[in-house]
Amino acid sequence: MSKELEILAKNHEKWINIVESMGCNPSYSEDIVQEAYIRMDKYISKGTDISYNKDDVNTWYFYLTLRSVYIGSKEKKSVSNFTEEFNIDLMYDEIEDKYKELYNSTGDCDFDNLIENIFKEVNSWEFYHKNMFIAYFTTDASLRKISSTTNIGTNSIYNSTKKYKEIIINKFQEDYNKYIKNK
Repeated sequence: MSKELEILAKNHEKWINIVESMGCNPSYSEDIVQEAYIRMDKYISKGTDISYNKDDVNTWYFYLTLRSVYIGSKEKKSVSNFTEEFNIDLMYDEIEDKYKELYNSTGDCDFDNLIENIFKEVNSWEFYHKNMFIAYFTTDASLRKISSTTNIGTNSIYNSTKKYKEIIINKFQEDYNKYIKNK
């Protein structure tokens, strides 16, 4: 352990109290502080100087590291809450099964192609966007319900879902018109 970390560790209880004052659960605050120590060790090993002099370190820098680790942990929790609350993995399997039923039942080649292409497009999106699309467009959950579960702002969710609609309309408008024309 570096000298700077030893100096920081002398105030370990103080750091735990600071993390708890940010709103962290007391049972989880120890993990946040430990993660911050690990991050500081990486910074120090890369050559970052966090000391004022031989016997004093930049506690403000460590506070910012604690804050960053805490905020990052909240974001990780939101993603796990998101997938757990809405059972995204199960839902995705159900949607895939419904689409497969549609492919087999409609007998309409244009409709099958349209649904298959939309499904492929959504499947190619990043984790967050794919799961947000599934949660919003395939459940009864409102923007506010999704927002309260995930700690993601309603404006952000609204803008994301608006963007998804635009992407799908722009990419598949021709296929949709072809389907309607042949219907």
